[in-house]
Amino acid sequence: KIQIHVSRKEPMIINNRKLKERKNGDVEDDYLMSGEIGYTTTKYVSFYDEAPHDIIGIHEFQSVGVSRLQVLKQIEFIYNSSSENQDNTNKEINLLTKQHKFNTEGNYDDSNKQFLMKFKRHELNEAIKNDNISHFICRLAYCRTEELRKWFVTQETRLFYYRLQSLEPDKILDILRKKCGMNYEQLKEDDQIWVNHADDIRFLRKFRSTKPVKQATLASDFIKVPFKDAISLVQNRQVFLSRGFAYVYISDLNSIARAQFRAKLSAQLNKAYKFIGTIFKDERLSSMLLAMSNHNTIDFNIQ
Repeated sequence: KIQIHVSRKEPMIINNRKLKERKNGDVEDDYLMSGEIGYTTTKYVSFYDEAPHDIIGIHEFQSVGVSRLQVLKQIEFIYNSSSENQDNTNKEINLLTKQHKFNTEGNYDDSNKQFLMKFKRHELNEAIKNDNISHFICRLAYCRTEELRKWFVTQETRLFYYRLQSLEPDKILDILRKKCGMNYEQLKEDDQIWVNHADDIRFLRKFRSTKPVKQATLASDFIKVPFKDAISLVQNRQVFLSRGFAYVYISDLNSIARAQFRAKLSAQLNKAYKFIGTIFKDERLSSMLLAMSNHNTIDFNIQ
């Protein structure tokens, strides 16, 4: 639940009481990330499974919501107009998230095709806060109709998938375990499926993937996943199937995480729709949310 504090004098202050308490050391910062003092190399990717409880000004509510919509609309434009070159897509989206202060994934280094950045902690905290609050604001605006929900889910899933690429595969595996309850097992050298079919598993991964593969692929590089959790990979014939399980190369887990994110967000939007009547009783909120979901009223500055 987002609490809105309307103040004519200080409309941009977020929960001023809590900020004072934090300065006094009375409470921990909701967005504080671990790492060395003043800096962190942590990259942050969210399933948005916890709603923000900050108190924000009505003007910031509108500003941060529109800012996210500008990012999402630009992402739609990038995907509709660009080629299949994922590196160019990553570079363009990275510029967007930095411009709008939503960058939680680091700086995309086009020359090395990697996400690299040593964050200043306060900058990362601000980006996480903006990212989380703006996402939930846009949920309120885009849960009203099936068409709006479909558009929002598509663009948010693209943003989520882009950010997943900043994480190492073991981090994605950890996210799936913690956020989705998916306790997948890595194969072992003495597993019977590996003993009997190691060459077949390696073969499919090598010749069906668009990504480079290590020459010496180990058993631990593959994850045993229930067939239903890897439908997109099965359709592309990127996995070895046996007795209801797909054997997924660890770097392809981002496809499974993307599918889980899409399903969770779709369900959450349907749930939010049930409460839209209560939310729209506030005339100030209803007018802003309706305007946000009308793309003709927003300056997307697409060139």
